Amino acid sequence: MNGPLVLCQLNAASFTRSEPWAYRAEHIPTEHCTHVVFSMAGLKDWFNDLINYDVYHLATRPFFWKAVDLLLEKKKAHLLVSVGTFGDASRLITDVAGNSDTMARFSRNLVRWVLGNKLDGALMAGVFPAPGPLRNAMVKMVKKIGTLFRVHHLHLGLVVPPHAKLFHNRGAGVKLAQFVDVVVVMVSPFPFTGLCGKPTCMLCTRVIGHPKITGNSGHHVRSCQPFWQPSHPSHGALFN
Repeated sequence: MNGPLVLCQLNAASFTRSEPWAYRAEHIPTEHCTHVVFSMAGLKDWFNDLINYDVYHLATRPFFWKAVDLLLEKKKAHLLVSVGTFGDASRLITDVAGNSDTMARFSRNLVRWVLGNKLDGALMAGVFPAPGPLRNAMVKMVKKIGTLFRVHHLHLGLVVPPHAKLFHNRGAGVKLAQFVDVVVVMVSPFPFTGLCGKPTCMLCTRVIGHPKITGNSGHHVRSCQPFWQPSHPSHGALFN
């Protein structure tokens, strides 16, 4: 992946709002996004009959497929699904990492689910920082999923807070790059708006499709571009 990354995470609730605040598939700023992330809020069953929308039915099946077909037609953005919750290690992820059999089953089903839904990969949150006893298990899980994703040419991303300390050890980034394509470091409170104005920013968030934000989403995506440094390919932005 070369150049700035622009990850646009879709807020499922915004598609069920009444007019004029409803958000539609055609509103996705595909001309600006390098990745479009489907947020499957509340999706707990990653093991058996995985459904194509979240359990709260905020993102309906017709919308999901319409958005996927539209984005496949554009062929400009990678399509990802978000897994886990933001912040510290989530219950779903810790349960998966804590048992080797569960980890293997989860990893296989995640790959099957991503491929079956015509997606290009997954963006995982709630992995790091992990409690001391679980850290090695989390690393093993990332390696397991990353290895399977590599076999099927899928993209794997991690979302971490600044205090995750993933890059404090020498050579950590090189090791991580063997299994992970992109790491998103949250530098402003999620999911509220905020702009990162420092050269070291790897992420800047802006709420797209939020009723309190006026104007089109493409405008909000462009508003962060002055803060990117093209000379640093790892820098980019995540929009929710």
